Amino acid sequence: MVSIKTILLINVVFLCLVIVYYFRTEITGLLPGTASIDLTIAGLEAEVRIYIDQAKYCPNETATIQLEIENTGIYNTTGNLTLDVLRPSAGAPKYSEGWNYVDLSVGEVKTFTNLINFTDQDEMGRHRVNAEFRHGHRIESETSSFLAGQDIGILTVSPPQIEKTIKRGDSATETISVWLRYACENAIVNFSGVPGGTGDWVNFTMNNILLTPDTLNSTVANITVPRLTALGDYNGNIEISAGDQTITIPIIVHVNPRDIEVNVTIRVENRTVCLGESVTANVNITKTEPPDPAYINVTHQILDPDMVIIDNQTEIALVENSVLRNPTFNIPINSELGYYTFLSSVEYLDKTDQTSDVFEVLDCQETQPPSPGGGGGSGGSPAPAMGGPALNYSMSLKLSDNLISSLPGKSKTFLATVNNTGNVDLKNVKLSVKGVPSTWLKIIPNDIDIPYLRSQEILVVLDIPNNVAPGTYDIEVKAVGKVESETKWLKLIVGKTPEELADLLIKEMENRRLIAERGIKTDACMELSEIISVFNEGELSRERGLDDYRSKNYEKAVNWFEHAIESYNKVIDRIDLKIENEIKILEKQKIGIFPILGLREQIGRLEIYYSDRNYEMVCEPILEISRLRRLSMVLWVLLFTLLIALTAAFILIRKKRQRYKRKEIIRRVRSRLGNLKFEGIQKSEETEETL
Repeated sequence: MVSIKTILLINVVFLCLVIVYYFRTEITGLLPGTASIDLTIAGLEAEVRIYIDQAKYCPNETATIQLEIENTGIYNTTGNLTLDVLRPSAGAPKYSEGWNYVDLSVGEVKTFTNLINFTDQDEMGRHRVNAEFRHGHRIESETSSFLAGQDIGILTVSPPQIEKTIKRGDSATETISVWLRYACENAIVNFSGVPGGTGDWVNFTMNNILLTPDTLNSTVANITVPRLTALGDYNGNIEISAGDQTITIPIIVHVNPRDIEVNVTIRVENRTVCLGESVTANVNITKTEPPDPAYINVTHQILDPDMVIIDNQTEIALVENSVLRNPTFNIPINSELGYYTFLSSVEYLDKTDQTSDVFEVLDCQETQPPSPGGGGGSGGSPAPAMGGPALNYSMSLKLSDNLISSLPGKSKTFLATVNNTGNVDLKNVKLSVKGVPSTWLKIIPNDIDIPYLRSQEILVVLDIPNNVAPGTYDIEVKAVGKVESETKWLKLIVGKTPEELADLLIKEMENRRLIAERGIKTDACMELSEIISVFNEGELSRERGLDDYRSKNYEKAVNWFEHAIESYNKVIDRIDLKIENEIKILEKQKIGIFPILGLREQIGRLEIYYSDRNYEMVCEPILEISRLRRLSMVLWVLLFTLLIALTAAFILIRKKRQRYKRKEIIRRVRSRLGNLKFEGIQKSEETEETL
């Protein structure tokens, strides 16, 4: 039988564990300079997650990087959390932050929000984000990345050179692909042949094309050799320019009587490839002359976005009429992300012909969504097979601007980024724009195809007529196809004169400022120091704009008012994000609240206040939940104390009853023994009388 001491000891130990769970106390370093003993506990585990609100940032934009750390072990833990944002080149990190003695109870999730501003002095390229949580002898780490852009970025062209073998009077074509790396603005790309040499033999299907940031576009170069050209090798160049950048591509043409005619075509199987995976191309080599089989030297190369050869394969192919080759290359895990060139060339009798194709390399691990249905990841892969996950058609929409102001007769633009968040390719996606007459709109391109877990940009041009009525236009934008995205809203404010435009912007600015001021009142229950600095930035822009307005410098005032509105909108968006995170954390940490205290009711109130944007009341349920948590601690202690007392009382009563039962048994035994003694004496007396 278990003793009362053992039962009491078990209850006391259990009570101590509950107290440690709620107060999360850790006894360390009681005396300075004393030695310490570190224990490694097998159940000590945590998970670090990084969430970045955008894939790329431009000057005057602010990155929101959230670290989420969750205790996934079976013990409470305390450790140090660090965040480093590393520039593309070597040197000091762009941003570093650390949090010491981060306490995490079992199952608890904590979120740390970091705001990083970008200017035109920041380095272009991919910035790495590293997060580490050191606790006990364990290190939990996570990495991610984002791009920083400037202006039109870096103009990039594929292939790096063109080499063809062509008969006199004949022609050949080559597709030239162009894109802007690390770009923040659109650019018009111009194609032209350099006078002299083979540059005079080239014409293009399109001499000018529009490039939007991170979007691939192409034109076809047609090279025609004049009939009277002498046999031999000819050199020349074509120039491709955008902004102040110009790239020269050499064109080498071998003019011969075409003793051999070999055509090479390439089709890369997967237009997008993940780091660490392989890429395969279908290379078709067709020979029409000479009729006999011939051995042809074939070279396959992979070129990175900087047009540096990272791998190549050579072979000798026996070609009778045509032959198909499927060269495969592995993309190293540490490769640069972006567009790569697959280049194949054939050589026979000192004559060379080549062609190329383009594919994109992605970091699929980084761009995986944080939860099912999120965006990111690679695209272009086939849809799930039968028996796999259900087909999910979904997409999201993001606008580059939420406010545009203009005078009549002007053209304004904004970008709509459509993200395929499903698991199947989306075809013929169009942009629906309502709120202004269709005659004002130009949408480029008219429709797009989006591989799953990829995004595409659509340019919207607003041509505002001279006779437009002044006022505020609420423009509704959404992507439509097999499914529809969420609806985004953009305000277009038009004034006939700069003064009228400034007046309309003041009205909009004061409205957004009022909402931002109400949102800042949530600092009673949330940390808003960084957000308040953004609000103060908006206040400064507002004051400067009003000063220019009073001085009748309306053009400058308009710029200041636009910046102020943008700042107030950022404040509102970030406060909303913090409230959403708070709701998620409370949902995850509801275990431990005493059941009868109505936690669900408080979370419901919080969700209602947030959906109604009733910022003044948001802190009330948050503080009430904090109070309920403390009250729950007291109630749990009282409950366990009561359990201990009841257990002790039960044991005491049981022992008392057992003692009573023992006494009763002894009394009965003694009673029976007494009767037996009396009967024995009586029998002895009867015997004596008989004798």
